[in-house]
Amino acid sequence: MSSLPEPISALISALNGLPGVGPRSAERIALHLAQAEPELVRQLAQAILTARERIQTCQTCGALTDVQPCAICSHPRRDGSLICLVEQPVDIISIEKSGTYDGKYHVLAGKISPLNGVGPEDLRIAELETRHQFLSGQAIRRKGSEAHPHRSRPARRKRTGICRRIDAEPSVGGASSNELRSAVTNPSKNRVATRPDA
Repeated sequence: MSSLPEPISALISALNGLPGVGPRSAERIALHLAQAEPELVRQLAQAILTARERIQTCQTCGALTDVQPCAICSHPRRDGSLICLVEQPVDIISIEKSGTYDGKYHVLAGKISPLNGVGPEDLRIAELETRHQFLSGQAIRRKGSEAHPHRSRPARRKRTGICRRIDAEPSVGGASSNELRSAVTNPSKNRVATRPDA
């Protein structure tokens, strides 16, 4: 028979279900909360509820956000011609912490797993192809302005990852819809996708 009151045991069980929280950590947190000031506990509970209610996925890239589109998609200095494919929204956070990537993202919301019945049609590939078509159209419209003598394009740094540059002419380095689908279904063959800008 447990020596702890039932509410504390229930709290320990709930905390133990969180990632990275083991039985001992859950017990320490539960005992701390049970003895903390009621206002502190209410603030914590409210913060959890607010985050769960307000956080959603970006309709464009799939990142976690509280506004539409997310801050990355709407940032004017982000390179919209470069898209990095990631498995889950949390992967974006890891890449952003490195501070070395200035393009945009696309969350696939999973990975292909035939054993678990997850195929390409279960991922956000259709949304990726829609973005590709839209960005390709923008690239075509920009081609005339890039010839302007006062609009030279800066050299790009090489980057690693499952990234594809959207260009008006896929044959010289951009990605076609088939190439994008291949990058998702065969990631080991598409770890690096870079090209020097003309």
